[in-house]
This record gives sequence, C-alpha cells and structure tokens, in this order.
Amino acid sequence: MKTVLRYSAALLLLLAVTLSGQTTFYVDINRPDDVGDGATWATAKQYLQSALALAADGNQIWVAEGTYYPDEGQSATGNDRKSNFAIPSGVKVYGGYPSGGGDRDWAQYPTTLSGDIDQNDDGGSSDGNAHHVVTLVDASEETVLDGFTITGGQADGPYDFIINYRYGGGIFIKNGSPRITNCTISGNSTIGGSNYKGGGIYNEDGTPQITNCTISG
Repeated sequence: MKTVLRYSAALLLLLAVTLSGQTTFYVDINRPDDVGDGATWATAKQYLQSALALAADGNQIWVAEGTYYPDEGQSATGNDRKSNFAIPSGVKVYGGYPSGGGDRDWAQYPTTLSGDIDQNDDGGSSDGNAHHVVTLVDASEETVLDGFTITGGQADGPYDFIINYRYGGGIFIKNGSPRITNCTISGNSTIGGSNYKGGGIYNEDGTPQITNCTISG
C-alpha cells in the first residue's frame, strides 16, 4: 500500500527556507521608524546597522535607495568615528531597491553608504567622518556587497590589532574572500604618509573579488 503525502506550497517554501538557513532582511531609510522586524518591505528596518545586527551566515539583506550612516541604528553610537558597516561572514548585502520594494536597479535607485556621520561634508570638512565605511574581516567567499556607492570614509584614526583605523577609508578588508560587485567607491581618504594607506580600499591578507566597480577620488 502506497502512502501519498501532500504539502502546500507555503509549507514547502517554509521547509526550503529552514533547510537552507537563508533569511532575507529588508531595509528602507524612508520607513517612519526602526521598530519593524525587517521580515518584509512593509516592516523593514529603517537602518542598515539594525539589519546587520540580525543577520547571520547564509542570510541576505536588501537595502532600498537612500543614504545610510554607520552611526545610526541598533547598538550604534551617534558621531562615533569608529562606527562602520561590519558585514558578517556569509551575509549577502544588496543595494538598489526602490523604497517600499520593487525590482532592483542600482543605477536607478542609488543606495549610498556614507562615512559623513556628522553630515557636514558639503561645508568642506571631513574631520568628523567615520574612519571606515565598510569592514570585511574573515569574510568567506559567500559574503557579498553589491550595488552601493561607498563614500565619506576618512582613515586617520588609531592603530588597532584587529581593525587598523589608519587603513581603508572606504572599505577595510582583512583575510577572507568577499565579493564586491557593482559598487562605486569614491570620495574616501586617508591623511597620507607611510602609516596611512588605502583611501578607497585597503586589503590585508585577503583575496577579495572586485567586479564592475569604480574606484575614484
């Protein structure tokens, strides 16, 4: 006698998500607050830092158009120059979605990660900017940063054994093999001299894959 098991499409989807370990978190700076669970566009987190605090290996983060600062969101300290977007190993972060959700297009829906935490670069001063905008430490090859403009980092801080705040104003990479794709890394800096390196990107003992990116300024 043959037993036939029937499962609903919703249950099969739930099983697939559970088995793969993949969860997608949504971020939209245009949300009125940061109290959503991040599980849908309608309940998106307002700040990228808040979604990064939830994400683990195998998860994705989809980020809507707008400008995001590393000193805003869960566990962030306002105007802390050591603030940065630390991407967990194995997490895929995609920018370029329209606010509220829709088809992704990073050219049409620019999504900016900015180190201008005191938001006064228009006045010509970057002295208060974050030392790094993005950090990728021990990131596996499954780690992805895709579809962002990364700007306003100023690596002029202190030496640290794990993260050197003198290196990599835009992106600091240490070990690992993250993938950086469809990004513009522009307008980042160090203050110069032999102890300050990598205004745009600094790579320490890593093997990153950088594809279809512009590095300038």
